[in-house]
Amino acid sequence: MPKPPKHVVLSKIELGTRLRAIRLQHGLTQEELARTMGTHFTTISAVERGVRALTLQQVAKLAGALRLSSDDLLSPRQHARPAPPSRREG
Repeated sequence: MPKPPKHVVLSKIELGTRLRAIRLQHGLTQEELARTMGTHFTTISAVERGVRALTLQQVAKLAGALRLSSDDLLSPRQHARPAPPSRREG
């Protein structure tokens, strides 16, 4: 299977940088985001640092947790479309 051109693929570092920015836009900690995804905060930390990749299932969970499409999260644009601020009940 041919690989997509480099300009179409995000590196782990680029994805991590984007994830951190989006997470902070939502006012979430790594622990809060991880809890929503059903994982541990060290997973989110590793992704944000660019040392861990995501599975397709994790991408889907992450996009859902951040109320984004997978395309918004992964497309090689400068910035993903900002989501509305999260509303915390409590």
